[in-house]
Amino acid sequence: MNAAKYAEQEAYDRERARIWLQDLLGLDVQSDFFSELADGVLLCSIVNTIKPGTIKKVNSATKAKKLVAKRLENLNAFLFGCKRIGVYPSYQFEIQEFQERKREDKLIRCLLKLEEIARKAGIDPSKYGEIHIGSDEPETKPAAPASPAVSTPAAPASPAVPVKEKDTEAEDRERKEREQREQREQREREERERAERERLEREKEEKEREEREREEREREERERKEHEREEREAEEARIRREKEETERREREEREERERREAEEREEREERERREREEKERKEKQLQEAEKERLERERREAEEKQAREAKLRAEREAREKALKEERERREREEREKREKEENAKKEREEKLRRDREQREKERKEREEKEKQEREKRAAAATDGGLKSKLDIFGGGALKSPKAPASPKAPASPKTPSSSSTTASEGSNPRAFFSQLSGEPAKTSGGGKITLASGKKLTGTDALLYWAQTNTSSYPGVDITNFTESWKDGLGFCALVHAHFPAEIDFNACVSKTPFERLELAFDAAGRMGVPPLLDPEDITDVKSVDARSLITYLGCLYKGFKR
Repeated sequence: MNAAKYAEQEAYDRERARIWLQDLLGLDVQSDFFSELADGVLLCSIVNTIKPGTIKKVNSATKAKKLVAKRLENLNAFLFGCKRIGVYPSYQFEIQEFQERKREDKLIRCLLKLEEIARKAGIDPSKYGEIHIGSDEPETKPAAPASPAVSTPAAPASPAVPVKEKDTEAEDRERKEREQREQREQREREERERAERERLEREKEEKEREEREREEREREERERKEHEREEREAEEARIRREKEETERREREEREERERREAEEREEREERERREREEKERKEKQLQEAEKERLERERREAEEKQAREAKLRAEREAREKALKEERERREREEREKREKEENAKKEREEKLRRDREQREKERKEREEKEKQEREKRAAAATDGGLKSKLDIFGGGALKSPKAPASPKAPASPKTPSSSSTTASEGSNPRAFFSQLSGEPAKTSGGGKITLASGKKLTGTDALLYWAQTNTSSYPGVDITNFTESWKDGLGFCALVHAHFPAEIDFNACVSKTPFERLELAFDAAGRMGVPPLLDPEDITDVKSVDARSLITYLGCLYKGFKR
């Protein structure tokens, strides 16, 4: 029985929604709501009809049918518009169910809620009383029954029918029309009564439903209040327990704090006592340490004074030795300079005498040639022999000039004083070879004797000794006592030339100048040469001290000779 009533109510609601849509939109909406409203265009039009301007943008039916996104935009806009005009979400349908053609009752309920809002807004077609559910008769229209009488005018076409029969037929027709009208009115009354009963039943069911909903709300309210009361009681109990727990913790913390304070006080007193004892012990140790320090400082001062006295004596002795060595070098250099100056003067005098001799010989030769020419000219008095004498005289005059031409420029080939001095200052070995024409040899006593018998002493001999011992080593070019020794290869070559087992010259090539000097000085020290120079004295200065370098080379010469 309830299922039949529900089906009848559902059919009534569907018909009511269909008629409202026809009256509102002026369109012939079929009973299949999903097909007519699938694109959402009509739904948006309903909302804008009830409240114009609610939905600003509505996609056309063509776009909505082609594109699912446009259709979804229309449906979302319709649901949003429903919410704006007062249709709560409980009356709305789900888009997914709408697309799958499910839950038509939700769609009809939404349309009926819109109809209610439209009626409240003054948009009411007022035709819901003429809806017929479950009857084959059409809706009540007064003019509809007259159409059969009007549409059958074929009876008067026969002129042979008498007037009485005509009256009888008219009465029968009127009687039939009256009976039909009475039947129609009877059906309309029955329909109205049935509709009224149904309305009353629906109102009763609505009241019962409202009563049930009210009771359900009251029950939910009671449950909510009971739940709130239980929660409130539970919260109060929790707060009470937390308060008791807090008080208990505070009491325990207070007791623990008092106990810790007592323990800390005892520990502090014990610590202070130990600190006093430790302080007294440390003071005693400090006093003893102070006595030991004073005694140690006294001994150290005495040792320091003794060391200073010893160092001072050693330094004085070394300074004295250096002074004597310096004086000796200065004396030797002075003697050398004097000898060089004397030799230079002798060379210049010799060159001057050579030039004067050559000039004298040239003048004598020219004078002799002039006298010979004069004699030839005087002897040529014979006219028959003039041409021959002229020819012979021309040949004789020209012949002495032939040997004179090579002899004339020969004089500049003799070294001048300036060239000799430059050669002597820049490259002594070349100078020695120039004087003698062959290599020089070293002799005992630090002297160098050339093949010509000339002896060299002092810095010239030392430089020549270094050059002759390093000339065969690649990358070594000794020309002076300053820059030629900064790369360290010269010292390495000297040590390797006398003691090949002490140093590897090929390994020295890949080392830095500092490492080369350090290696060469260490090897020389092992051979008994005093360490008068450090690598820093050569690598860390802009210009090497020539005197210090000459002194050290002299020590190397003596040490290697021993």
